[in-house]
Amino acid sequence: MITIIFRVEDSQPYRLILNLLLKPGYNTMSAIFILLIVSITIAAGFLVAFLWTVKAGQYDDEISPPIRILFDEAPTLKNKK
Repeated sequence: MITIIFRVEDSQPYRLILNLLLKPGYNTMSAIFILLIVSITIAAGFLVAFLWTVKAGQYDDEISPPIRILFDEAPTLKNKK
């Protein structure tokens, strides 16, 4: 059996999670279920953010960025020296 020792500096959220995960007699598979739920929630958040950017049109312009670099900028007052 592997013993895990954590030192937590009066941090309530960490202490709550550690008490849930390392409780004596607690099924160790529960930790996997908690991590699975957390990771799926984070992945769903990234998916929602990606779909939001696609819907907002962030990825629509595929032609002008490669062409824009070929043209010089218009001279301004600072660049005329």
